[in-house]
Amino acid sequence: MTGRTSRAAVSPPTSDAPANEADTIDAVAVLWAAGDTQRALVLQLLARDSFGVSDLTDILAVPQSALSHHLKILSQAGWVTTRKEGTNTFYRRAVITPHEPLALMRRAVVDALDQWPLDSKILHRVAIVHQQRQKRSEEFFARHAAAFRQHQDQIVEPGAFVESLSQLLGAAGPADRRLAVELGPGTGELLLWLASRFRRVIGIDTSAGMLAQARQRVRAATLKNVRLVLGDTESLVEQPKADALFSAMVLHHLPSPATFFSAARAALTPGGRLFLIELCPHQQDWVRECCGDLWLGFEPEELRDWASAAQLQHLQAQYLTQRNGFRIQLHVFQENSTP
Repeated sequence: MTGRTSRAAVSPPTSDAPANEADTIDAVAVLWAAGDTQRALVLQLLARDSFGVSDLTDILAVPQSALSHHLKILSQAGWVTTRKEGTNTFYRRAVITPHEPLALMRRAVVDALDQWPLDSKILHRVAIVHQQRQKRSEEFFARHAAAFRQHQDQIVEPGAFVESLSQLLGAAGPADRRLAVELGPGTGELLLWLASRFRRVIGIDTSAGMLAQARQRVRAATLKNVRLVLGDTESLVEQPKADALFSAMVLHHLPSPATFFSAARAALTPGGRLFLIELCPHQQDWVRECCGDLWLGFEPEELRDWASAAQLQHLQAQYLTQRNGFRIQLHVFQENSTP
């Protein structure tokens, strides 16, 4: 099928073309778009992560011109979606909805691709990209931990989501409130709120400077049921399983947001809840320099898709308008396994 073009073959058929013939043309074109070694690798890489062209060029060790050509074909065939973040464009695999044309075929293709192991060299290069992202985040907080709250206040008012979080915890909170874990407690505001609602609370942060501020706040409140841990997302599974996991304005600092959801599910008791507070998509690129953000917010569908892939069920959502045109979203997810 080397003579075919990508989406040109998927263009609407002429009015006298039989419907079944048009469907066949679409199916062949979509399959052709995925039926190339490099493009299949791109689809595998974009299953649970977002990458820019330069990232994928480094990971796959191919010329940028060739990779851009492959991405254009995949985009025209509906396999990938793009998101602009400032001057950067990031790609991820398109969400396949049950009612779209060729959904069953598309799902069969990606399910098969996801079963194939990636080459160890490719996985190593992916790890390097993630390490570079993590390093940028850690270096930012090492330099700006003291002023972080001041910059963050330009986005979210202090305590802005606590009332909504109280409502969500009351309506969809875990049956047991033995242990709550917060990833990225920052200066510790939410820790104090959690300490009055759970028997034990653990806060995990990659920044020693931020943990020092949280520790001061915990000591000032003379809380005996809060423990602070220096660690990252992987540290979640090293703690006792939590009845509730909280992540407030943290996901946009993580090197691979999608993989957070698998770690979150592993960190929860059966039926436990994940409470996620995040920015909606925006184009205010200044937050990269002032707040250390790696990502400019997330589409709600993107979060739900990542959670669903990790077998977390979406329960509720709320949306709040904040300062300077920002909006935040609050989601509750439930761990779906049975005891």
